[in-house]
Amino acid sequence: MKVLKSLLVGQALGQAWEGSGTEGEVTTFSYDVNVDVNGIDFSLNKNKAAFEAQLNSGEATFSNFNYVDTTSSFAPGVATDAWSVSAEVEFTAKCVTQADCEGPALDAVSDALEGVDGVDTGSIDVSDPVIEQMSCADGTNGGCSHFCTDNECSCPPCWSLGVDMKTCSPDDGTVSIQCDASAMSVTVAKCVLDGNDVAGATLVDGVCAATESGDDWVISTDLDGCGTTFNLDAESQIVDFSVCSIYGVIRLE
Repeated sequence: MKVLKSLLVGQALGQAWEGSGTEGEVTTFSYDVNVDVNGIDFSLNKNKAAFEAQLNSGEATFSNFNYVDTTSSFAPGVATDAWSVSAEVEFTAKCVTQADCEGPALDAVSDALEGVDGVDTGSIDVSDPVIEQMSCADGTNGGCSHFCTDNECSCPPCWSLGVDMKTCSPDDGTVSIQCDASAMSVTVAKCVLDGNDVAGATLVDGVCAATESGDDWVISTDLDGCGTTFNLDAESQIVDFSVCSIYGVIRLE
């Protein structure tokens, strides 16, 4: 990994770099990664979800995963789960110079991969570095999920930026989900949806509506009502309901 890091840094240093302010510019380092993972059966969705959550618990953001089963029998009658996993990964930080962040970016990627159970650390391959400074004028709002000002992202009240410095999510404690054997409810602090006509909003069926409860909006539905859909992963014994997400629950028109 140290040799790889030296090669990647050398490639990146050859790229053009615009001058930064005293506090630096928001800069994203993107890579393609590939790694071998042993002892985990990724045919089960729950194992994929756990693996991806562990990788994304640090400072780097992994996405667009691809899993290839390379399992073979290493001894007569003994099969070992073996997979080749590829993904895209980003690290974003404020950098006065590009060199200031190159080391931390690669450290964040390698630390995440090396910290996951089952990863063959000798197989880690990080390649194709792309370095990009944020610009609100790039035609995509700088990649910000909400607001982009002075080449930095910001969020509305009760929302906070994630480690990618682009994506806003509701603050901890402002959204909760309660599920039981026959129904579920989502409670959302009013400030999270401030500025939206929540009183006129519905669930995905276009009929079931949110109700007020003090400083919160509450959305409730039977598991088979209000247009709820689900996906059953039989082997993992996991049911994924479409309304268990703030983004999938309310349709604002």
